[in-house]
Amino acid sequence: MSTRSARFRGASLAARLLVLVVVPMSALTFLAVHRIRDDQAAASRADALVEAVELQQAVANVYPYANLERIALEGLTRIDELRVPRALVMMIAGVDLEEIVGTNATRLDTALDELGEGYGDVRLDDGSRLGDRLREIRADIDLQRALADDRTASRSQVAASFDELDALLRGALHTAEFTDAPNEVAHDALALHELADVLASAGDYGQALLGVLIEPEGLARDLAIADADEAFATHRAHVHMLGDSLDGDDARAIGSVQTQLRNFLDDVPLNRPASEMGATDPEVVRASRDAILGMFDYLQVVQEYSTVFHASVIDEVTLAAERAEDRAATTQLVLLAITSLTLVLIAAVLISVLRPLRRLNTRANAIGQGELDLAPLALRGPSDIRSLAHTMNEMLATLHRFDDEVRRLAAGDIDPDRDPDVPGAIGESIRGSVRHLASVASQLQRSEQLSTAIVNQAADAIWTIGADGRIRTANEASGRLTRLRPDVQTGMHISELLSATAGEAVVKTATGSPVRVLVAKSVVDIDGDQVAAVIAHDISERTRFEERLAYQASHDALTGLPNRFAVMDRLEQLMAQGALPAVLFIDLDAFKSVNDTHGHAVGDRVLATVANHLVETVRSGEFVGRLGGDEFVVVMEADPDPAAAIALGERIIREVEQPQEHDGKVFVLSASVGVALPTMGTPAVDAIRQADNAVYQAKRRGRGRVELFDTTMQEHIEREAELELALRQAIRDDELVVHLQPVFALGTGEILGAEALVRWMRPGQGMVPPNDFIPVAERSSLIFEVERWVLRNVCERLAAWRRVDPTCHYRVAVNISGRHLIEGHLLDDVTRTIAETGADPSMLELELTETQLLEDLDRATEVLDALRAQGITIAVDDFGTGYSSMTYLRHLPIDCVKIDQSFVAHATDYGYDSTVIEALLTIAGALGLHVVAEGIETEEQLEYLRSRGCDRAQGYLLARPMPMADAEAMMCIPGASSAVSPR
Repeated sequence: MSTRSARFRGASLAARLLVLVVVPMSALTFLAVHRIRDDQAAASRADALVEAVELQQAVANVYPYANLERIALEGLTRIDELRVPRALVMMIAGVDLEEIVGTNATRLDTALDELGEGYGDVRLDDGSRLGDRLREIRADIDLQRALADDRTASRSQVAASFDELDALLRGALHTAEFTDAPNEVAHDALALHELADVLASAGDYGQALLGVLIEPEGLARDLAIADADEAFATHRAHVHMLGDSLDGDDARAIGSVQTQLRNFLDDVPLNRPASEMGATDPEVVRASRDAILGMFDYLQVVQEYSTVFHASVIDEVTLAAERAEDRAATTQLVLLAITSLTLVLIAAVLISVLRPLRRLNTRANAIGQGELDLAPLALRGPSDIRSLAHTMNEMLATLHRFDDEVRRLAAGDIDPDRDPDVPGAIGESIRGSVRHLASVASQLQRSEQLSTAIVNQAADAIWTIGADGRIRTANEASGRLTRLRPDVQTGMHISELLSATAGEAVVKTATGSPVRVLVAKSVVDIDGDQVAAVIAHDISERTRFEERLAYQASHDALTGLPNRFAVMDRLEQLMAQGALPAVLFIDLDAFKSVNDTHGHAVGDRVLATVANHLVETVRSGEFVGRLGGDEFVVVMEADPDPAAAIALGERIIREVEQPQEHDGKVFVLSASVGVALPTMGTPAVDAIRQADNAVYQAKRRGRGRVELFDTTMQEHIEREAELELALRQAIRDDELVVHLQPVFALGTGEILGAEALVRWMRPGQGMVPPNDFIPVAERSSLIFEVERWVLRNVCERLAAWRRVDPTCHYRVAVNISGRHLIEGHLLDDVTRTIAETGADPSMLELELTETQLLEDLDRATEVLDALRAQGITIAVDDFGTGYSSMTYLRHLPIDCVKIDQSFVAHATDYGYDSTVIEALLTIAGALGLHVVAEGIETEEQLEYLRSRGCDRAQGYLLARPMPMADAEAMMCIPGASSAVSPR
């Protein structure tokens, strides 16, 4: 009867708890399901918006390339319709439309392919597929390109083809729907609509601008300008509307597009009446070129902004979709957890009463039968059941403690600190016995435990062995060292593990890999029993470290080849053995451009490949090393003759010239090789220096060749060394002098200034030609001292001229080396010299060659801009002998171009040289640069240059270089020498 009552009360309690759990859980489930539906719908809308944005981005990627190619193709067809040679127009304008068509065609085709591949199945408003229309239009554009190549294309046909493409792109944009966007990206949907209008109107404006450029006169030009104004107003309105719909970084980005648009319009004088410009007016050339280049730049800016903005919108919308999906997933997980928890709680309620009662009944029966090895009952269910279970557990614990103490005493387990909690007289008796026995054994137990712990925790392997050499004990460290457990080692002979029991030895591990150790052994006599303690310390890591240091000290880290020290050591060994090896010094030609263009990481891989080629090229017994940078050495050890050494050098050059490919780029290098055949007693360092001098000679003679060091080269080196020493002394002793060669105005014949030329009046030898000592100075740091001396001398003269005649305006040009511009401190040297001498910077001109400027254009531009800011003018000397590209003129910070005398000498032949001169005069006039013709030696040359519009000249026909005093007399500056400030 009582059991049925308890079950009834338990069931009643379970029912009440079930109601409390199920009702709120059902409500939470209902709310969670609705939240999941909303989040999934938001994610779907965001995904649809991502697809629409990606379609618009694919269309936007086509716009700039389509507009650029349209402008270039229509420009070419217009040139062909006018029957003007394309090459002449493009050379004068500085814009290669053919190159633009060729380069842009690939980009346009790629953008069209990407649009067709990604969205070819998109249905347009007329029901056609986007991919089918794209194939038709591409075929038509390819036809127009082919006709343009044959110079038979019609401008109207080209325009019609690209009009069809434009209409198709607008139709594709119209299919991109940005409605029903999630609230958090709704503003982006509005901006995307505006951006589509910006992209389309940018193309309209480019087409209208082209109409202005190709209709240069009459009513057609006026109508074209009106169309361009209307297209620009429309485009600008769309740009502003897009900017108004943005905020933050996006607003600033569209602001840069607006700024680019204003700058472009300010730089292009399109509205100047055609009647004011002749067919050859440089303004026409400049306006056409600037308009085309400016439009290209502006379309690039719009395309770059479109790419960045689309990417940012895609990222933001994708993030919104991911957030919605994450919220839905989280809600699902929460719902699952709530459901699981509900089921668990229901199950717990149902069994919280019945199961504890059954366990209590089973436990009481087990204890009554004498079973004590039982786990405590869990305290579950109502409070009266938990109380009954607790009492049962306490009773069982008391019986357990009594049984445990009896078992410990029987087994000799005596602990003086243990206080058995056994009630009654039995417990008191057990506690007294334990205290008495524990006081005797406690010290012995602690001592044994301490010694065992010390041995087992030691980092070194420790064995104890008997007189028979067999292991009695082994610690944990010995197991880690030998890869054998300590219990497995017991009974083994120590020689099975150690090669020796004192000093350095080798451990024979279970894995078969030897380990080097340092062993110490001590013997202890214990009641006549000889026991030895053997301790082994692992020194393998130290040995590997020492070997690694030795390798690194003698090998190059990048290529793994022997380094400079190893090469020197090998040469010294060979010399000591009486051998006469050949030393080949390999220097890669112009390797610096690889690092500058592609970065040092790619340069390192190229050097490593070259090192492998060298190792594969030489024969066995030949030593290959790296001295550093792009310099390598090969040592032939078999007493080679000169022919064999030169043959090996030529093989090395051919091997280095094999193309390499890294990161998808192909590199083709060349190398110069210097060969030295040292005689007996030659130090190793001198042998390498001889080979280095030979490779320097190879570079001077054209690179990519082998040079053999001989007595003639040694004599030349010694002469250069002697000349360098004498030149250094000449600078200190003030043996240098400055001559001036006047520069004349061809229109009036007056002297405009002069070029300063340094001369060396060497005592006892007379005038040393500049070609003898200037190259020596340029190969050392002396060139900096020579040019500082010339700068100071010229600036002192300029200051003296101004003191004698305050109205003096002559400008003197000083030649500057590329090393001084790039490696030296040219800006500091010039600024300091002007400040110390008081010279007027506007009277100073610095001349540099075209090649020197283009070796490091960024560095040269930075320095020259700072010099020009002080009023100093910059001239390009020997123009046309270097890169020979007139397009560089618009990028260089210069004021004057000097035509090299090699062109002037053949100008009257009316061939290539005269064409270059006329083109340069036209471009320089358009850019506002002065032109000086050098080396005029005949009246015919003078008259030719005057007739072609050259305004300045110098040469032997007009005046030879002359001492400073003679030049001052010709320039009518009396008393200038006495006005020079003493140094």
